[in-house]
Amino acid sequence: MSEYRFILEPYQPGGRNRFHCPQCHKKREFTRYIDKLGEVNFPDDVGKCNNVGKCGYHKTPKDHFAESGTEAVHSNSPRPLPPPKPKETSYVSFRLLKESRMDYEQNHFASYLFELLGEELAKETILKYQLGTSHEKWQGATVFWQIDSQGRIRTGKVMLYDSQGKRVKKPYPHLHWMHSLHNIPEFQLSQCPFGEHLLGQYPHHPVAVVESEKTAMIASAYFPQFVWIAIGGLSQLSEGRLRTLKGREVHLFPDLNGFEAWQQKAQNLTGMANVMVSSLLEQVSTDKEKAQGMDLADYLVRFKVSEFRQLNQVSEPPKTPEPTRQCKEVDRVGEMSEATAVYDWTTDPKARRVVSLVDEHHQKFIMLKGVLITDGWGNRKPLRDVRNFLSTQIDHFLKVYERSHKNYRIALSRLEEFLGQALPKVQNANQNLLKQ
Repeated sequence: MSEYRFILEPYQPGGRNRFHCPQCHKKREFTRYIDKLGEVNFPDDVGKCNNVGKCGYHKTPKDHFAESGTEAVHSNSPRPLPPPKPKETSYVSFRLLKESRMDYEQNHFASYLFELLGEELAKETILKYQLGTSHEKWQGATVFWQIDSQGRIRTGKVMLYDSQGKRVKKPYPHLHWMHSLHNIPEFQLSQCPFGEHLLGQYPHHPVAVVESEKTAMIASAYFPQFVWIAIGGLSQLSEGRLRTLKGREVHLFPDLNGFEAWQQKAQNLTGMANVMVSSLLEQVSTDKEKAQGMDLADYLVRFKVSEFRQLNQVSEPPKTPEPTRQCKEVDRVGEMSEATAVYDWTTDPKARRVVSLVDEHHQKFIMLKGVLITDGWGNRKPLRDVRNFLSTQIDHFLKVYERSHKNYRIALSRLEEFLGQALPKVQNANQNLLKQ
């Protein structure tokens, strides 16, 4: 293994080591190079702009040494180093996610989704992606939770939007992270795609990959036949980030000016999945739109979602049930291996107890889901005790199973499957509740 002496300075919480770009002059978009030996102090213009699509400024240490005539003195040739010890991935408590699922009427982006998609479809989309609200950094900010395929919460990306669904970038980009806001000590961040938790719910459906979380949520309403995930940026497309898509049909939808870059990167992904790069935006956009870097959401919101789906004969496919679920045995955090046997929840008394509890209170559960669909907007407060009841049962379930990770994940999946089977009844119950 080799490691370079001159590297881009690692990100620090709050973006305090991100600076003005010398070319596009955007605030907090520029990352400077540093010398790991501490012998060379680079000028402020030696670094890379994070806005790859619109700016692309990149001045390397090699460029600097060539300009200053000291290229031969300082070498950035890789030198062999002992392999570093792998760091365990950190996770965020489910409590933080649960506490964020509220105040949607004050959430600027959620309010925009209601106006764009209508109440029913907006609520469905918000619940599907577990969208959160945060007032800790900025009033009305949105939390995009990164939940991996095992249901573990990697982090939450906090961003502020205006009433038109546009990101607030002045006087600086309003972006933060939940693990930083809550000062979780020694947090080791390992991001996953936004929406990765949906892959297991639709195991046989094609996957669509976009850059931004906003685009993924909006596109999922217009094209529900895909599972939409977001990787967070043009440069984040990599085999490592998309390893959970192995064997799937994958469609890449790059932002404008990112088509060629993603087309090249897609060649490195062909060994793991059936990858196609969409040229839709390239075909329908004007020169002005290309210069502005339009994304798929910018194009879709020109149409009313109901008319768009009707015109394209789009209907949401049902979830494909999985007859058996193979248990993922957790040897240690971040390391997964397939269990040798299929876990049968019916033989586990703890799992049977949890499912029987939910069965026993099935009618309360139906009422509860109606509350959850509407409660974030201040409705159905008298039924809060029902919500709290089932919440207590599920919390108890999680506490019991966190001590036995071989059975925990599959039993939780079984519980989720049971709840999913009740969804049609839940929707009917919710409609009846709203009429009351």
